[in-house]
Amino acid sequence: MNTFIINLNNNIYFLFAVSLSSLLGFMLSIYVTYKSHNISKILKRMETIQAYNESKTQFAERFKGYKDSILKDNLNTRQILHSILEDIFKFEIQYRILLSKTDFIKLFFIKFYLKKKFKKVNFDKVCNYLDFLIGRCYKKEENR
Repeated sequence: MNTFIINLNNNIYFLFAVSLSSLLGFMLSIYVTYKSHNISKILKRMETIQAYNESKTQFAERFKGYKDSILKDNLNTRQILHSILEDIFKFEIQYRILLSKTDFIKLFFIKFYLKKKFKKVNFDKVCNYLDFLIGRCYKKEENR
């Protein structure tokens, strides 16, 4: 038995097969790690989609409330701007996975506008931005 093992260590074909199988095993482990990471991302996205579809009307109702406060009650205060900004940040953080690049760009400009000096803020423009956010909240997300 001992001579058999010693002869295997000198056999070129056996050493090649062992080296090839170890290399194949290493590549297979990298592939499995990559695929499991992708599966984890897909599961996280599916959970976020389900949470979004269940609670999307809550954000829409809040944005509608802000819009009604501005238009009907003529509530043009810093407090309402900061509340809108806070809800936009919450929306963006909770559903970051679901937002497209155009959504990110639009949200960036909305946040940038709401951070302007209070005297320069046009509340009609804020209402237009709120309309976009309300419309975005009614978009139904589906699994891909």
